[in-house]
Amino acid sequence: MAVANEGSVLNVVTLDDGAKIPVFNRTLGINEFDLMRASDGTLGIRKKAGLSTETVPDIVAAIGNPQSVSSQAAAGK
Repeated sequence: MAVANEGSVLNVVTLDDGAKIPVFNRTLGINEFDLMRASDGTLGIRKKAGLSTETVPDIVAAIGNPQSVSSQAAAGK
């Protein structure tokens, strides 16, 4: 898995097939993002854009179900 900030879209890219899964979108761009490893081994991602911060606490589970990415981000604000 790789993370690619493409200006207004932050994608997770799967290395096995190169699929791009959008994690965050923002028209004005994404200023900063961090990967976070939890004590249980899960990998999360947090983005900062303007004055807001959003988090997807388990990105591996989210990319298995791309529709859950936006719901995890909304829950992790």
